[in-house]
Amino acid sequence: MSETKLKILSLGEQLIRDKGYSAFSYHDISSELSIKNAAVHYHFPHKASLAIEVLHSTKEQLDKMEDEYKDATCMQRFKAFINIYTRSSEQNRMCLIGAMVSDYTALNEDIRVELKQLMDDILGSLIKILEEGKKNKEFNFKEEPRTKALLVVTNMIAGLQVARVIGQQDYKTIEQAVIAGLK
Repeated sequence: MSETKLKILSLGEQLIRDKGYSAFSYHDISSELSIKNAAVHYHFPHKASLAIEVLHSTKEQLDKMEDEYKDATCMQRFKAFINIYTRSSEQNRMCLIGAMVSDYTALNEDIRVELKQLMDDILGSLIKILEEGKKNKEFNFKEEPRTKALLVVTNMIAGLQVARVIGQQDYKTIEQAVIAGLK
């Protein structure tokens, strides 16, 4: 992938996570990178193609994290998963899923399909960690693993949204409560 395409992709993700999908334009990207709009369109003919590539890139990062932590304990894997949200909090950014879901009705069908697939992949990864942790008695929670995964993900997404309003210190409280909820 060319350096320009990587920069556009990175900035596109940042803008989605900072402003939301509907609130940025290719002009925002071209002016920030000091390139012409045509250069953005060359790499990503439509805003939807950029969004889909951002979603694919996020899936690749999830796969990389799973591979990196494959031999770790379930708690280490869980904390690595939570750390994704922690880094977002430290940057005062929304979760990519949370940012795009808020614009769900404005998204075209191709983006909706990719967004659902990424959500399924995230939940699947987390369910696997929770099932294994419960089976080996590392975790002790009452809910079914899928229900617990849904609670974790929604808490983390909402925690990032709410922290933008009430302050980052409250995100840490949410994070700690989510981790404590496994024991």
